[in-house]
Amino acid sequence: MPEIAKEAKELTLLMRTPHYVAEARNHTLSNEQQKDAIENYSEIRDAFLTTTGGIRMFTTGKSASEFSSKEQKDTLDQVWKTGGLALQSAYPDISINKDTNHTVSQFVRDKIDEIIEDQDTAKQLHPDYYITTKRLIIGTNFYEIFNEEHVNLVSLKDNPIERIVENGVKLLNDTIECDVIVFATGYEAMTGSLTKINIQGRNGQTIQGKWSDGKDVKTYLGLTMENFPNFFMITGPQSPSVLTNMPSAIEQHVDWIDQCIGYIESNGLQTIEAQRHAEISWGKQCDDIANSTLFPHTNSWYTGANIDGTQRGFVIYVGGLDNYRMICDKVADGQYEGFVFEKA
Repeated sequence: MPEIAKEAKELTLLMRTPHYVAEARNHTLSNEQQKDAIENYSEIRDAFLTTTGGIRMFTTGKSASEFSSKEQKDTLDQVWKTGGLALQSAYPDISINKDTNHTVSQFVRDKIDEIIEDQDTAKQLHPDYYITTKRLIIGTNFYEIFNEEHVNLVSLKDNPIERIVENGVKLLNDTIECDVIVFATGYEAMTGSLTKINIQGRNGQTIQGKWSDGKDVKTYLGLTMENFPNFFMITGPQSPSVLTNMPSAIEQHVDWIDQCIGYIESNGLQTIEAQRHAEISWGKQCDDIANSTLFPHTNSWYTGANIDGTQRGFVIYVGGLDNYRMICDKVADGQYEGFVFEKA
């Protein structure tokens, strides 16, 4: 939107849900910053697989409740000025502690009020869910564009879309005339990339049938499934996937799968397959951790709530990439506990 607003005669956001938007603060790296990155490359690289988020990020290491209101504001102001994802890492209990979450959420809402001149518009842009329980959006001057006369905001909760018409978008109360429509309606993130493929396991069982249209997603480690021998998923459901640095998650998965295939070949085996009890146990572990957080309390694409007709469910391991990696390594070191093999 900030880029389109520079050229468009008029720009209207048809908003389904207001979101938290943190500043990116993109900039050219100084020579000093480049030198620091090169000199500390090993430490930066190590953080990919040894941290919760799969990347080195700023954190106070403490709950917001351990700081005074002034200290909280000073920290969050500095994070806002620095930019990036640090709003969600400044306090490590942000996803489990409602008070900490409220502190950071309210800070962003206050920033919205501070930036946007029209307070009615500002209030419409106030998110009303726990920050971090939807993907934190990173932008550049997003809120500032609503101070421009040619940028408009329509809340679809108050004035929903009825249909697309010849000259624009027909809403319940009026029609937005336009030359171009930019769609940002989301997609089926957690399972859609797999269920859209006709993958069949033993006896012709499909993934769609196994997962019962999203009502009972079961995997083992988010990597494998019962009745699907030699089938590996990269950042599949019930792995850390979208709640960690995705390249780090992918690298961890590929390394583990590579090691597993080496084990199969060196031991004269033909197939590896998850056991049912391992799936059930892993699913319970994922659910127990998720239910101790604020994530399940929010309708989001994490839970499939953005797809009509999809059963809501939280199918992400939220215990952190570092802990997940240790679990996977322990399974491998235990000669792949939870798996069954067939000899060649």
